[in-house]
Amino acid sequence: MVAILNENKDYDIYNKVITLCDALADAEGFTTLEKRLVSVGLRHGTNSHTSLHWKGFYSIKNELEKQLNKSIYKLLPNVEDSIYTNIE
Repeated sequence: MVAILNENKDYDIYNKVITLCDALADAEGFTTLEKRLVSVGLRHGTNSHTSLHWKGFYSIKNELEKQLNKSIYKLLPNVEDSIYTNIE
């Protein structure tokens, strides 16, 4: 998962969708961005650039949701199921 705010400005819509999809899925299926980022952070650790990466994902998510005029989660099947599972 690589998305830094400054890098995102040059992404086209295709690359933004792919980047966000990578951030919204794990081995179990779709999940929330918050849960995915915390899971990756717990497994791989964080560093001084982590918050920039996370802001980049939220920037993409917000931009796409503005274009869609709805939450991205409304398009992802069974995403709500991930709310009730443990982070591993």
